[in-house]
Amino acid sequence: MTYRRIGKGLGALALVAGLGGCVPVDVYHKTGAAPGAEARDLADCEVVAAREVSVDMQLRQSPIYRGPPLRRCFGLGGQIHCHLIPGHLQGGQVYSYDANARLRQKKVTQCMLGKGYELFQLPQCTSDQVAGRMVAYDRMPPVREGACVTRAGGRWYVVNP
Repeated sequence: MTYRRIGKGLGALALVAGLGGCVPVDVYHKTGAAPGAEARDLADCEVVAAREVSVDMQLRQSPIYRGPPLRRCFGLGGQIHCHLIPGHLQGGQVYSYDANARLRQKKVTQCMLGKGYELFQLPQCTSDQVAGRMVAYDRMPPVREGACVTRAGGRWYVVNP
């Protein structure tokens, strides 16, 4: 599976991990930063984005379509009886969404990149990858090829091989 560095420039650095079926996670990472700095900077950027890009709630309705009619047959007393079930309507549910959510997230990413973070898309670690590799650090280490992330204490941590 290929994972990539999303932030810091337009070129993507492919990080190859030999893990199949893992759901990648987007994480902001700044080599040399204090571990708690990312959470503070992210909160600051989210506040800026919320201030600059307002919520725009929109109502939509899912498409309505008619399902095909069905013929149901059954045997009874040596005879076959069939009846037709007419087509039925499906869809038409009304839902709401924030039309500006993607723009607001782009603003958060732009802010974090401006603070020197990179946005990585990394796989979640397996228990084997985490065993014996979780070490406390006072500064964020560089992300190396084959890195993964694990969640602890409500935060994502990069685990290097």
